[in-house]
Order: sequence, then C-alpha cells, then structure tokens
Amino acid sequence: ECHQEALAAKNEPFTLVSDQPEGSSCFGAEEGNYRMECMGITISSLLQRHQPIDAIKVDCEGGEVHLLEMTDADIRSVPFWMVETHTPELYCDIIKRFSASGFANTYDKKLNSVVNLLHFTLQHQ
Repeated sequence: ECHQEALAAKNEPFTLVSDQPEGSSCFGAEEGNYRMECMGITISSLLQRHQPIDAIKVDCEGGEVHLLEMTDADIRSVPFWMVETHTPELYCDIIKRFSASGFANTYDKKLNSVVNLLHFTLQHQ
C-alpha cells in the first residue's frame, strides 16, 4: 500500500519542500523552491493503523530520526525493517536503538559518504 502521508513528529498537515519540481531529490522541510502540502503521521500512528505489518522500508531523507522516539513494543511489532540513514550520527543512533530492542543488523551498505542502508531482523528471544 502507498499512502500520501509523510513521517513526522505530529499527526498534522505540513509543507514538504524540494529544489526539484518533481520532488525526486532533496525533499525536506527547510529549503527549496517547490512546495507540496501533505499530512504528517507519526510512526506509532502508522503502525497502529496498518497492523499486521511484515516489513517496513524507511527512506525519509532525515525523517528516520523519528524512529528513535519509538517504544520497544512499536519497534518489535514489525519483524523486519529497512532503514536508510542520512547522517553518520543517525547511522550510529539507529543501530543502537534497534539493537536495544532485540534486532540484529543483518545488512549494512554504505551508499555514499553519508547515506547507509540498514536491514534489521527481530531476533526471537
């Protein structure tokens, strides 16, 4: 399923901006000449609305920071996560957060100097 929503800190409308008219690159909430109104949704709300979920891909151009605010129960409600991180700090913080919630980092690919793709699989305890 695809949803016209953006991962956000709150469930409320906000504006995404881009320096490209089609929005295929450089999406964010701070700079750009092109604007698109969208509905923000927290990761917890998304998980509650769409259970069960087998896997999630999070590629949010910095929005992965919201994963750090999740409860262990919310993280564990999905057994497989693919997360693209966009800063070295978020890379380290995301690995620590998922490891603390009982996940193994099963794939780690450096895509460029700051972007990494990570896969996390829930370990049965």
